[in-house]
Amino acid sequence: MSRCLSAIAQLLVSICGNVSSIESVPGICGHIYGFWTAGQRVNGTLEAPFVWKRMTSNDYQELPLDYTFWKPGEPNNWTGRNEACLHVWQIWQYQWNDQPCTSKICYVCEIDI
Repeated sequence: MSRCLSAIAQLLVSICGNVSSIESVPGICGHIYGFWTAGQRVNGTLEAPFVWKRMTSNDYQELPLDYTFWKPGEPNNWTGRNEACLHVWQIWQYQWNDQPCTSKICYVCEIDI
C-alpha cells in the first residue's frame, strides 16, 4: 500500500465482472498467486463484512462491495487464519479469496485520471 501511495495511487479498489482490463496483471506480477485489492474486513475483525478501503486525503473511506465474485466457499478464514484481506487469483478465473493481510502477494495500484 505504501508504494502505491508514494506514487500518488492506491490499491485496486473495485473489480467488476469484466476482467479484461486486469488479465495482464499475472504477467506483471510474475506468478500465478494473484494480487491484492483494497478489499478488507471492517476493522480487520474475522466476522466483519468486507469493504473497499479507498484512500482519501488523510484517511480511509470504507465503500460497500456492490459487486462480489467470491470463489465458492469464500470468504472462509481457512484453518482459523485471520484472513482479513481480499485478493484475486488468476487460477480461479479471477474469483476472490480472503487471505491473511501479511501474505506476500503482488499488488496492483490504480490512479484517478
